[in-house]
Amino acid sequence: MNKYNVKVEEADLLASAKGFAAYQFAMYGMNNVPEEQLEAFAKNILSQEEQGRRILDQVENEKTIAAVREVVTPKKKKISVEKFRELK
Repeated sequence: MNKYNVKVEEADLLASAKGFAAYQFAMYGMNNVPEEQLEAFAKNILSQEEQGRRILDQVENEKTIAAVREVVTPKKKKISVEKFRELK
């Protein structure tokens, strides 16, 4: 994160928590939840230590992967199954 100057803002956490909240509501057939209710539920999620940490880790991972993808160009290379198993 430091190398690519990745920063996680409060808005990033809230957006991710709102997405999670919307998913939770949708699981119970509630697809049109008002924005205020989603935001309140998202803030509640973030206030819980374990859930908040999980959201933070997820956002950090997503932003870091996005930053690395901007500067790295993967090359395709065919290798045998044996060579693949030797990779560590």
